[in-house]
Parts: sequence; C-alpha cells; structure tokens
Amino acid sequence: MSDDLLVVGGGIEGYVAALVAATESPSLQVRLITPPESRFRRESGLIDVLGYVPGREGPVVDPFDSVGALSSTHPYQILDTEWLRDALEWFDVTTGEAYCGGETDANALIGTCMGYPKPTSRYPAGTAPGVLSKTDEMFLIGFERLTDFDAYFAGDNLLRYVDFGTSGAQIAFPCSISANPPSLRIARALDENEPCDDGTAVREALIDDVRRYLDIEPRIGFPAVLGRRAHEAVREEISSKLNARVFEVPLGAPSVPGLRLETLLARAAREAGVTIGTGTPVGHETSGDCVGSVRVQADGDPTSYEAAEFVLATGGLGEGGLRGNRSGVIEPVFDCRVEHSKNRNEWADTDPLGDQPFARFGVAVDERLRPASRGGSKRYENLCVVGTALAGGNFVAEQSTGGVALATGFAGGTFAAERLR
Repeated sequence: MSDDLLVVGGGIEGYVAALVAATESPSLQVRLITPPESRFRRESGLIDVLGYVPGREGPVVDPFDSVGALSSTHPYQILDTEWLRDALEWFDVTTGEAYCGGETDANALIGTCMGYPKPTSRYPAGTAPGVLSKTDEMFLIGFERLTDFDAYFAGDNLLRYVDFGTSGAQIAFPCSISANPPSLRIARALDENEPCDDGTAVREALIDDVRRYLDIEPRIGFPAVLGRRAHEAVREEISSKLNARVFEVPLGAPSVPGLRLETLLARAAREAGVTIGTGTPVGHETSGDCVGSVRVQADGDPTSYEAAEFVLATGGLGEGGLRGNRSGVIEPVFDCRVEHSKNRNEWADTDPLGDQPFARFGVAVDERLRPASRGGSKRYENLCVVGTALAGGNFVAEQSTGGVALATGFAGGTFAAERLR
C-alpha cells in the first residue's frame, strides 16, 4: 500500500498529526495505523498542558508563563510556544462545544476521583459545572461497582482545598451490572436507557434513587460514565429532572471521556479523508536517510505500507512505544535513538515517589521533530516523532501529556504536509 503520509500509532498525537496534514493539504493521501487496543482508554479526556514545574511548589496558574522553566530539551522548548498556542486554538475549533477552557490561558482546577484539585487547560463540557473556581456547594454521587470513586472520601478530601461545602452518597446502580469493566457497561446502559429488572428505564430509576438523597443541590457530580455516545442527552435529562447542574468526575482506565474524544477525532479525521486502520508495526525499511516503508501486523501476514512521509506516534514506555531490555531502551518501529542512561542502576530513584529518571527516557529530535537512528549515524529526513515518545520531560509528573501530544502532533502533521507540497 502506498500513501503520501503514514502516521504510526494512535493517541491524541497520532490523530492530530493525521488530521492536521489532511486539512492542510486535502489532496494528500493520509493513513493512520492505530494499535489494536485504543490508547484513549487510558486518557482522562482532559487536556493537561502544564500543571506542575519540577522543583516548584503548587500548581501552575498559566502554562505559558512557566514553559521557560522547563529543560531546554523539553518538546515545548524545542518547538516555539506558538506551536502550542496554535495547537490549542486548532483543538478548540475542532472540538467545538464539546470542550471548554479556550477562553483563557490560565488552567482550571478540576476535582479528581480522589478529591484532589487537578490543573488542566481544556476539559469536556460535561466536566465544566464542576470546576473548583465556582463556589456553590457540591454533592457527589458514587456507584458501588466503581471502586475507584468513593463519593464520601472525595468530598471530605475536597474540603481541604475549597471554600464551599461538599457532601456525597454511595448508591447501587439501578441496573444489574455483571460485565467488566463496569464503567463501559454502565455507560452503555445509560446510552440505550435500558430497562431495569422492574421494567423502569434506567435513567428514570437513577434519577429517582439520587433524588432521595438531595435537599436543594446547585450542582451534582457523577462518575464520568454518563453515556459514551448519548452523554449530552443523558446529562441534560438528569440535570433537568433534578433541577441541578450535573457534571462528571474523571476516573481511571478505562476512561469513557477518553473514548468519547477518540470518537470525536476519528470522525473529524474520516471527514477530512484520512484512512484509519488497525495493526501493530513490526519493522521498517529505509532508503538512504529516508524511511521507505513500515510493516504492520494485523490479520494474517504483515502488510508493507509505503509512504513519502512518516510520523511516529506510538507513545513512551507506558504505552509500549519504547521498550526496555538488558541492553538498554529501544524504539522498536524505526530503531530511533533513545536518550537514556546506559547504567541500569540509574534508571530509577530509590524513592518510589521520587523523580524517576526513566520517565524522561525518549527519542531525541531536532527542531523539525526529526530523530536520529540508534547509532546516530543518520537522521531520518522524512520521519517526525511526536507525543510522549519524545525525550526531555517527565510528562506525567508535569501533567503535560495532553499539551505535548497536541503541540507536537500539530507541528508534526504541519511539517509533513509542508514537505509534501
């Protein structure tokens, strides 16, 4: 198979790179190969640009004011900050009313399922009524099957950080939920408004159950499982019948808001003409300083995909885009050079909660996001590396994974489109 641009790997950065290139140059043939298991299952649905700076206390108020404090090898430093700003503006236009936060450079604070304030730059519209800058009281509802969100614990913890009252209740979800993971099963039940054992529609039964715990509540937080496809209708129905502003509290994997974001980006990509396939990359071929093709394993024998330009968006160690073995850390698709200590004893800090060196392992790139080969003998001229596969930052500790994915994916797709003109 032959394309103009082949993007290898899913996640936010992969979809953004493919979508930006396809919209920049509509005549291009753009293909995106995503992994068999969606990376969006582990995405919270929030876009964190920069929440914390290493060595500084407290959350970042304005990410753009703090980028200069990051390492010179950080993706935000390699790319001009205008790339980040342009990427955020592009995201706002692409997602439309599905996301909030674009009216200001400042971070918002969102309460997590553990009851901690989390700084974030963009957040789903269904999360917006729960931002902690609002001072009206908050009532939290937890479902007994969702063990990672205890409404009592989260509410009590939030009281340490906010000036308004919080309270909550744990209830049984009105439908029988036996399948795992329960978060996806609950979302589907609400999507389809399934009947409960007594024949009552599940949305109506849930509203009746919650109403028994309420007095007059200005806003009510639920686990982020209020539907995967029909979430706007589900939230609106609950809000209307409870006469309160309903919001969702982000949960861990599998993340329903993350999968909603994937649906949104995939729809936009297909409308822009991007071909989306699924498979696992198992190798590549080069010609001089250029990548010629990638072999992808799906069903049956591997398929060879040729292209003029390539973008690598397979993620870092946590996503399998980088792999460690006894000889070091490798990037398995294109065999790019990975910045890491050769001494395995230096990979981890003895403090489990310390600043772990392995979190900064990644592919080193130039200002056009082009990597070198493992031995450093050549730089791939038609390959960009984007997202958390990059070196230069502890993106999880900084809470910058979403911003790095957006900025580098946006730049990588733009660079590829420019070279193909």
